[in-house]
Amino acid sequence: MNIVIIGCGYVGLAVAKYWRQNSSFKITVTTTTPERVSSLESIADKVIVTTGDDLEGLKSATENQDVVLLTVAPKGGIRYQETYLNTAQNLVTVLQQNSTVNN
Repeated sequence: MNIVIIGCGYVGLAVAKYWRQNSSFKITVTTTTPERVSSLESIADKVIVTTGDDLEGLKSATENQDVVLLTVAPKGGIRYQETYLNTAQNLVTVLQQNSTVNN
């Protein structure tokens, strides 16, 4: 099963580590921080640097995935609408054009 975790902070990282125990899961994670890529490569098959307002990045992350888990959080506790609402709306837009994600 191909799984993407959009937002691999505290919650996303914990879920990725748990799912990593299942060898049949191929895990892709996203981060907004390029410096985290090397550390995330130990728990993911693929790491993509993108943001919630990057439709192409979200499209790339969700391509050929069976499951999408959205676990984003605002940095420093600000920009709630941008982080939660806008990312979710952008993800819905991308997924409407995606035929592989299970409904």
